[in-house]
Amino acid sequence: MRFASALLANARAPQRESIVPFQEILPLRLKNRENDFQESLCSKEVQTFNKCYKTFMDTSFQAKKVDSQGAVKPGKDLNYKQLNKYMRRYPNP
Repeated sequence: MRFASALLANARAPQRESIVPFQEILPLRLKNRENDFQESLCSKEVQTFNKCYKTFMDTSFQAKKVDSQGAVKPGKDLNYKQLNKYMRRYPNP
């Protein structure tokens, strides 16, 4: 009998809800189908989706800005500039 960890080793990880805007996309698609894809009849859902997209773009812009500055942030996901800066602090004797 196989262990559960062996069976789930190649399983696909679930998407993070904070990134994937299902709560905004699904009502928009349903309204569009009801109204034969006329966006003027579902302006509330379009505005909600656009707001979510703008928030996503702002956070991604801020993350890219921090990465481009080269500041070392805690965590395991460092780009090459941050890793080089970190390694310069602790040279190999």
